[in-house]
Amino acid sequence: MQLPEQDSMASERIVQATDTGERLAPSFTRALVSSVVGLLIVLGSALLVAMFWQGSASTEEAARQEVGETLNKTLGRLRILLRAAEMTVASVERIVRATPASGDSLQPMLESALAAFEQRPELSYLGIVLPEHGEYGNLERTATGEVLLWLFPGARPRDPNVRTFALMEQGFVLRDASPHDGYDPRRRPFYQAALNSTAEGTWMRVYPWVVHGGDSQPLWGFSYVKALHDEAGGLLAVLDSDFDIPALNGFLGALADEYATRLHIIELGTTPRLIGAPEVGRQPLPLPAELATLLDFPGDTFVDRLVLDGERRWVAARRMELQGGVPWLVVVSHAAPLIEAPLQRQLFQVLAMGATIALLLVLVSVRVARRFGRPLRELERRVARLGLCRDGALAAGKASVEGFRETQLLGEALDRMARGMHQEALAREQRLASLALKGAMFDFTSAAIFSLDTSLHVIEWNAAAERLFGHSRDEVLERPVGDAVLTPEGPADWAAILATTGTGTFRFVGAQGAFDAELRLVTFMQEAREVHTLVLNDITEREQAQARLQAFNTELERRVGERTAELRAINQELDSFCHAVSHDLRAPLRGIAGFSEILANNYAASLDEKARNYLGRVQAATQRMGDLIDDLLKLSRVSRDEMRRQRVDLSMLAREVIADLREAAPERRVEVSIEDGLYAEGDIRLLRVMLENLLGNAWKFTSNTPDAHIAFTALADEGDTPAFVIGDNGAGFDMRYVNKLFGAFQRLHREAEFPGTGIGLATVLRIVNRHGGYIRAYAELGKGATFQFSLGRAES
Repeated sequence: MQLPEQDSMASERIVQATDTGERLAPSFTRALVSSVVGLLIVLGSALLVAMFWQGSASTEEAARQEVGETLNKTLGRLRILLRAAEMTVASVERIVRATPASGDSLQPMLESALAAFEQRPELSYLGIVLPEHGEYGNLERTATGEVLLWLFPGARPRDPNVRTFALMEQGFVLRDASPHDGYDPRRRPFYQAALNSTAEGTWMRVYPWVVHGGDSQPLWGFSYVKALHDEAGGLLAVLDSDFDIPALNGFLGALADEYATRLHIIELGTTPRLIGAPEVGRQPLPLPAELATLLDFPGDTFVDRLVLDGERRWVAARRMELQGGVPWLVVVSHAAPLIEAPLQRQLFQVLAMGATIALLLVLVSVRVARRFGRPLRELERRVARLGLCRDGALAAGKASVEGFRETQLLGEALDRMARGMHQEALAREQRLASLALKGAMFDFTSAAIFSLDTSLHVIEWNAAAERLFGHSRDEVLERPVGDAVLTPEGPADWAAILATTGTGTFRFVGAQGAFDAELRLVTFMQEAREVHTLVLNDITEREQAQARLQAFNTELERRVGERTAELRAINQELDSFCHAVSHDLRAPLRGIAGFSEILANNYAASLDEKARNYLGRVQAATQRMGDLIDDLLKLSRVSRDEMRRQRVDLSMLAREVIADLREAAPERRVEVSIEDGLYAEGDIRLLRVMLENLLGNAWKFTSNTPDAHIAFTALADEGDTPAFVIGDNGAGFDMRYVNKLFGAFQRLHREAEFPGTGIGLATVLRIVNRHGGYIRAYAELGKGATFQFSLGRAES
């Protein structure tokens, strides 16, 4: 047992070590836990090394199988891609055999082939060559996704111009016509390859293409070509579908991302070339030496680890032969990590088990260490607190050091020492806290505060006063306040200021100019002298977040009035413009229609079949133009006519519309079911137009449907607003194009199938919007369409 002098020396030793930062021996708890953790690390490391060596061999076969499966899936996708191009040519072949092939029919044949071309987004070109003059037409998909139609005259003696058409929403539109540059596809390799191939067609090796459209960069690609012959063996046409090298690599890039792999395609032959790889641009590259080692592997498939691009990878390769005998070598590769995935999973499982065991051991160790180390740590903390208390901090109360007799006696001695130090520090801390609180309140408030003695000299000046008046505390202390605080007229009236009761408002001059201040005066006695403390808040800015707001509101009202008047004038001008355009367009249309009718009635017998066909087209186009003008005027009126809201019987309106449709087409047999009691709030004239368009569409698109059926019903209420449904079992449409359905001039069917102007559903949308409702469409090709709509509160 230590003597009291020894206790004192030990305590001083701990305090000195705390003050000087001297390094002490580690605690008992830390030493015990560190030893256990170190043992666990050594054992776990040995176990992981053993598992790694054992598992690396077992996971190699799994890696081989994985890269082989990726190769099989890649080959399957490539065969689908190539077969898709061959099927596209087969679709075009049916079009060509069903159409008399001539220069005049070349564009219509390509337009008929557009659907097949659009279904193959990887294709770059789809072309038709006519053998007589070498006239050539093709569909091109540019790098930006735009679809073009090219017509080359070849050696045609008439109209030797190259024409380019761009696909727009309304169809192909002429973009450019330029003189023929001498291009004759019959002299190109793809034409000769088609003539020399079998009846099934053939794939060609990659070759340089002739690039039209001003692009001077070289471009290579490969083609599937097929020669079409008639029953007598005569050549009808040559068809080609083409992939340029960027398109091929775009397809490969998507596959590589999907399979998390790297893909290469090598075209085999006398000089093997790299045609598929991330680094391949617009033309093939020479075969890298790393891939050249794969050219002569024995057997059907190669699977092994190789170094590619400076990285060790699992590589699988297999030869693939295209129709016509073009050989490819397809190569897939995965990174070959030091630890394969199956081994990683085993390691993770062992790590999880090891971590659980380690955690349990650590918890046990901590428990044991805490039982022995808690009294020692408590003594250490008490000694440290004694040192802090000597520096002015509050000493803690008595804490338990039970567990051992020696530590209990030592703790009691430390407690007696701490109580004496605590009493001395307490009073000093209370004084410091009071001063700190007053200083914080004085200097950190946003209000300017300064104090004056009876002779109006400054005795306090806070930071906010420094900012407001532009004078530092050292500049104004013990000086007359009139030197620092002035009014716009000169010296302040301090008698009036010091006579303030409650709160007053005064105007002063500060660092930023004159300002209005809200002032509060507090007078008290300090050390037998009277002290005046003034608290000022600058209210100038608040009078200004109010004057500006009032001016803004006034200006906003003025602008709203101006814009309202402008919109009213614009609407009136648009109405006048629509009527004027209608009148100006109808006059020439009536002339065209009249003269066309005279030609048809008086001179039809003297015209040949082609001329009569042209005349019929003119009359149909004139009628369509007139219908389009009528629909546009209806659309304009729908948007601008004044609303007259009332309760409308939609069931009655629908029956009237159906009756008109039956009268116009008495030969139609359509089952129509209209639910009774369908009412809505709205403009009866606009709602009739809406039903005429929706029911008219249902009537029109069921014209080719046996047992046609149209239904008009109501759904359950959506709040206070009912919803209605018009459905049919007609032609329907592709839901991919539903976003185009309600746009003006948008048509999802050809004019020859279902005539119309493309304005009806745009008119319906505007009527529904004016009534504050919504409309949605659902359909499936060949199974009908359904339109659901509601009519909310109409606009005023």
